[in-house]
Amino acid sequence: MPEVKAALLYLLQDNPHDGDDPFIFHSLKPDRPCDPNVLLEGLKEAFKTVNEEYKKAAEKANLEKPEIQIDYKGRNIMFHSWRHWFWSKITEKIDGEKVAKVSGYLSESVFKKYADHIEHKNIQEVGNAAKQAFGNVLQFKKVS
Repeated sequence: MPEVKAALLYLLQDNPHDGDDPFIFHSLKPDRPCDPNVLLEGLKEAFKTVNEEYKKAAEKANLEKPEIQIDYKGRNIMFHSWRHWFWSKITEKIDGEKVAKVSGYLSESVFKKYADHIEHKNIQEVGNAAKQAFGNVLQFKKVS
């Protein structure tokens, strides 16, 4: 999606390190990306915040417990889980074979077989499906 690309390029501007191939999600070291645990801890904090809000809303409505709560520990949800969820939602919108070609979900040897066959229209169609699936969830600032 062009909005995602623009947001990522905007984040890239925050990288304080010089270099030919800088990381969007950078670390303190110029030759290393952000440690994935930083992202995972942020995700866990977001889940805790959401669950606290659900709990407050349940108490306010005199409910015994929240009707909705995210059991991220019990379901072993980690940052990589979003990749699985994202592609499963996209597959609900368009043909799974196109999604497989664009996502790179297959083993490396199988992906290489498909990589030569990725067409721009498939990438665009997957982007449009993502916009349909998540357009009401993701809000992007205009980047000038």
